Amino acid sequence: RNDVAQSFKRSIRFYQQTNSWLVHKQTMSLSLSAPTLTPEEEEKEIAAITTEEWDLISQDLYGVEEKKKEETGNSSSSRKPRRISNLEGARAAVDNEIRQIPPEDKTSYMEAMARCPSIVSLESNPISFLQSEGLQPANAAKRLVGYWKARQQLLGDQAFLPLTKDGAFKKHLNCLSSKVWQVLPEDNHGRAVMFYDEQRLEEKKLKKEDVLRCLWYGAHKILTRQPLQQQKDVVIIVDARSMYNVNSFHRKLEKKVVDLLSNILPLHIRAIHVCCTHHRSIMEFVCPMFKKMLKRRYRYRMVLHQADTTQETLASLEDYGFSPNSLPATLGGHLNGGSSSTTKTSNKSSAKDTASNTTTAIQHRSALAA
Repeated sequence: RNDVAQSFKRSIRFYQQTNSWLVHKQTMSLSLSAPTLTPEEEEKEIAAITTEEWDLISQDLYGVEEKKKEETGNSSSSRKPRRISNLEGARAAVDNEIRQIPPEDKTSYMEAMARCPSIVSLESNPISFLQSEGLQPANAAKRLVGYWKARQQLLGDQAFLPLTKDGAFKKHLNCLSSKVWQVLPEDNHGRAVMFYDEQRLEEKKLKKEDVLRCLWYGAHKILTRQPLQQQKDVVIIVDARSMYNVNSFHRKLEKKVVDLLSNILPLHIRAIHVCCTHHRSIMEFVCPMFKKMLKRRYRYRMVLHQADTTQETLASLEDYGFSPNSLPATLGGHLNGGSSSTTKTSNKSSAKDTASNTTTAIQHRSALAA
């Protein structure tokens, strides 16, 4: 743990030494006034992270806890169980909190309840929102109401249709076929995986709304394929290797993506893996902005996989429980063109192997994260 903290501090010192030069060299259109996470802020956050929290961060990054529970049948006391036994009572608690929200703050939700109550119950079940908010009914109610507001903004009147290609997404098949967001097979620890291919974003010239619709569709697939009582654990992979200049970073779009994942969709994000090249001048400039967008919980669950070749990228991802059979060809995997699959891949790594890689991989990630 001391090595992890020291590695973060070395990264911060490197950023302090290079940041003034990088800012001076930026002549792109990206605003230099964009909020960033300063080295001082990051150092203060790191100092406040407890030993127990570092353990939880490690578990989320490597899936060690999930593997341990599979083998022993026991769960760690450091992480509270998220299964809900009394479903009816849980729904009633969230419904009661929704009633406390002023009508003007829940117009989209009220319209959905009037027009398609069965879809509200099926596609935005309060249980999922309760799990994503740590079993806090008030927070779950706010997220659920916000979900319907964002859904209507994104899909218009089609928001009140089922989230299928024949329903709400019937007019958006072209953006879905771009596969800018894909649902990949589960990782070696049984967690859902979403893949964000920024190169396709550049190639297809997609609008911001189209990217968000693809994300929404993929998230819905994950939510409907897992048992209701089970928390929706998700790992995000971002392919940002096409980022060669600051203009490649779509700040407003990425901020909206982060908002949907963090505050709207009822998913529990365990880790974010960003695959990029060794263009340090770009990453050192962009990363502080991206980190500022993230909640504190996710900043230290973000891994940068900097590599010169696809093979190196694949090897780095394998350290975190991703099998080549579950990754698209663009990342060196064996999926045909990155096509989606719901088949769980076999776990080729034992818990002992995963744990032995933890220290080395965390240090590698920490040295690059700042």
